Amino acid sequence: MTPVPSPLLSTRGLGFAYAERVLFENVNLALERGQILALLGPNGVGKTTLLLCCAKLQIPTRGHIDCAVTVGYVPQASELNAPYSVSQVVAMGRGSQAGLFGGISAKDHEVIAQAIRWCELESLAQRTFTVLSSGERQRVLVARALAQSADVLVLDEPMAAMDLHHQAQLLALISRLATEMKKLVIFSTHQPQHALSVASHTLLMSPGLSFELGPTEHMLTERALANCFGVPSKRIDIAFNERTKSYVVPLI
Repeated sequence: MTPVPSPLLSTRGLGFAYAERVLFENVNLALERGQILALLGPNGVGKTTLLLCCAKLQIPTRGHIDCAVTVGYVPQASELNAPYSVSQVVAMGRGSQAGLFGGISAKDHEVIAQAIRWCELESLAQRTFTVLSSGERQRVLVARALAQSADVLVLDEPMAAMDLHHQAQLLALISRLATEMKKLVIFSTHQPQHALSVASHTLLMSPGLSFELGPTEHMLTERALANCFGVPSKRIDIAFNERTKSYVVPLI
C-alpha cells in the first residue's frame, strides 16, 4: 500500500477576531508539498491575516496550526529603502542560517546563487533593489524567501500593481516552485484568473464568513464568483497550445 503523505501545513478550527469583529473562523486546511493554494476574495475578508497566521507571524485567536518546516513570507510590498543590491537582499534570507558570528559560508553563497537563478535574476544581481520595477522586486523577495531554504512559501497579493507581463512571469515562477521544487505555495489574490492559472486548490473567502475550500476547477463557478465579489462573471474555455484553458470575464 502506498503511504498517504502527511500534510506539510495543517490548521484545525483556525480563527481570528479583533475585539468583537470575527475575520474568519473554523478554517481547516491539510496542505501537502507540491500544492498551490489560492486565497481568493474581496478586501476585508481576512486574507492577509490568514496568510500571516500560516506564516507564523500572527497568533490566531482560536484553533491550531501544525507546521514543522521553515516558512518564507513574501509581503505585498517591501519597506526596504536602503541602497542594497539584489544579491544583498536575497542574502538576507540566510540570516537565520548564519553562524554564531553572522558569517556567510560557502553553502550559504551556493543557496543564494541558486535562489537568484530560480527567480531569473542573474542580470539584475548587482542592481540596486529600490530602482527595480514592482514585478522585479517581487521576484527578489521570492528569491529571499527561497534563500531561507523554506519548504512553504506564503505570498500576500504578489501580483498587485503588476502589468500583465510581470503577472505572467510570477505565475510561471509560482508554478515551477510547486511542480519542480515541490514547495507548498500559498498566495492571496483578488483575481480569479490567477487562481485558475496555477492553483491546485482555492479557498474562496466571501463576505459574511462564508469560506469554501476545494479544487480550483470545482470552486470557481460563475455562481460562486458572483456570490463572492457581488459581480456576475462568465467562465470561457479557449483552446490554446493544444489544450483548453478557462478564463474568467467579469460582466461589468
